[in-house]
Amino acid sequence: MSRPLAELPEALSVVGRLLLESTALALTTILKTAEDRARQNTSGRILNARSGRLRASIRHRVAVVGGEVRGTLQAGSPSVRYARIHEEGGIINGRPWLTYQIPGVGWRRSMSVRIPARPYLRPALEQAQTDLGEELTRELRPLLSLEARG
Repeated sequence: MSRPLAELPEALSVVGRLLLESTALALTTILKTAEDRARQNTSGRILNARSGRLRASIRHRVAVVGGEVRGTLQAGSPSVRYARIHEEGGIINGRPWLTYQIPGVGWRRSMSVRIPARPYLRPALEQAQTDLGEELTRELRPLLSLEARG
């Protein structure tokens, strides 16, 4: 069945909106999986949980902006400022000193401390990205019907 040419712009607009919505749903599923994996990584796999604030700060967001679907996986908040340094590593400088406790050793004082990178977001996201193509196919399959006609 064919449609009049005058209906084509409206039909294309509907298809475009449905493609964006389906892509956003697929990305939401993938990022939710990555969020769950990142939380597992902060539960003793990569980082040891003390208060649970870092784990609770992990979140994902998906938005459709100007015809693009964008997603983020992030951690941290004003009360969890240490999220980035655990992910990327770095040096913390004291003002003038850092005082910290090493379990089983005691209290220490120094001008700076090097924190090794212990990524918990990146591995979760990389693992989830391998499933993105399959998830997109599942979401988009109902919109894309291909037929061979002779």
